[in-house]
Amino acid sequence: MIRRLAVTSLLIVCFGMPWGAYVMGESPVVNPSALSDLEFRFVGTDGQREYLGIGPEAKLSLGGIKADYLIVAVFNYYCTICQEDAAYLNLVYELIEDNVLLKGRTKIVGVAPGNTDAEVEHYRDEYQVPFPLFADAGFALDRAVPKNLRAPMLITLRNNGGKAPEVVKSHSGRIEKVEDVLNDILRSAMLKSTHVMVRQSDDGR
Repeated sequence: MIRRLAVTSLLIVCFGMPWGAYVMGESPVVNPSALSDLEFRFVGTDGQREYLGIGPEAKLSLGGIKADYLIVAVFNYYCTICQEDAAYLNLVYELIEDNVLLKGRTKIVGVAPGNTDAEVEHYRDEYQVPFPLFADAGFALDRAVPKNLRAPMLITLRNNGGKAPEVVKSHSGRIEKVEDVLNDILRSAMLKSTHVMVRQSDDGR
């Protein structure tokens, strides 16, 4: 288990991670304004409402989430690779939440095109996903990613303070080396002068 985080300079070093390589798919075509405007029904917990910075509304737009950077993880309950990558996504959430320079500025959510609320809830429970997940049974995400939409996929948006959001990074396909992906996200979307080093405790847990 990862136990300790330290802030230094411009690279993430992960020791003892089980992933091996970073395999990319075709780059998606993303319309950031359309993605930000997408609305989904919220079925999460009160703690997740607080995490997103939203009120009691039944629906919310991705652009309504209070964050400087929003990482959108596209997944599907029946996707084997998405199931394998669940631990990676949980680690991304933990790294953000455990670092005082990133927590509150950066949020992560999951969107599941073609899945129902029940399927998303099963995925959340089975893989112990701590961040909010949204069902997209009607494939609304097609409007924001008109080309090469597939799961798994990560899209990082930057909030431009009232102007159109910016796609900082997007990629699709299997993720097998967590440090490469985290370096991509942190170098391009987070504090560029920040370095997050991940270490295991001496007992390996």
